Amino acid sequence: MKKSVWTDSIKLPEFPKADKEMKTEVLIIGGGICGILCAYMLEQKGIDYILVEGSRIGYGITKNTTAKITSQHGLIYNKLIKSVGREKAQMYLSANEKALREYRLIAENIDCDFETKDAYVYSINDRKKIEDEVSAVNSLGFNAEFASETSLPFKTAGAVKFKNQAQFNPMKFLNGIVKGLNIYENTFITDISENWAKFDGGKILADKIIVATHFPFINKHGSYFIKMYQKRSYVIAFENADNVDGMYIDEAENGISFRNYEDLLLIGGGGHRTGKQGGNWRAVKEFSEKYYPKAKEKFYWAAQD
Repeated sequence: MKKSVWTDSIKLPEFPKADKEMKTEVLIIGGGICGILCAYMLEQKGIDYILVEGSRIGYGITKNTTAKITSQHGLIYNKLIKSVGREKAQMYLSANEKALREYRLIAENIDCDFETKDAYVYSINDRKKIEDEVSAVNSLGFNAEFASETSLPFKTAGAVKFKNQAQFNPMKFLNGIVKGLNIYENTFITDISENWAKFDGGKILADKIIVATHFPFINKHGSYFIKMYQKRSYVIAFENADNVDGMYIDEAENGISFRNYEDLLLIGGGGHRTGKQGGNWRAVKEFSEKYYPKAKEKFYWAAQD
């Protein structure tokens, strides 16, 4: 069943297509979780806005995420301190921790399977990388821990542990915040300027424009479309597999990630640059056959970063 586990549990409400010229204070382009949260927060502040989505809200990258909410993004903090300095690394960590707190507050009133979980970045063979990252994070005032033992089915050289991170069902979360928002679906923007955006059937004038699409959607100067590329990764949700009781990612570029959702174990891996050859679902299946021979596939899907 080539279907995300998140779309199996909820059907989001539908919104009309834009069909006329409109004017607003803020225009948001893109109806994934980033754009929807922008609209939600503007709505809370009473600011005039319009959100447009080229197809259906949540049905791009958001429905294909592994849905972890964490300040831990690989072994990033040691690199940040070295490349941009301690102050900016601290700003990055603080911003992510604030976002985690905001998610937690919003999710208090939403049935979205929100759970507090510890997050881990592990290494198969490089203990020093893990130790250096723990030291770097601790120097920024966050209490990271070195975990010598994990609940993974293989030995590691260690893992960086972030306590009190979170996981959730992103589609249920969106369903809880979209009601009453000023959203237009099936409204694909074909051109954009500083204060207007065109679509088939009209134009939207705006004082400010937020582009919240996954990738620059129009190849115009300043969008960095030439400097960016997409990387595809694969996830399979298995029944009859262990509960790893946490969220795990490998520090290696083509490693395996883990988290549980209800009675399923979500295993991700097989990543490669989009358009190139890679491990894809085969890599995940081979891993599961080796370490979880009794597991049974229930859902599988792919996403792009």
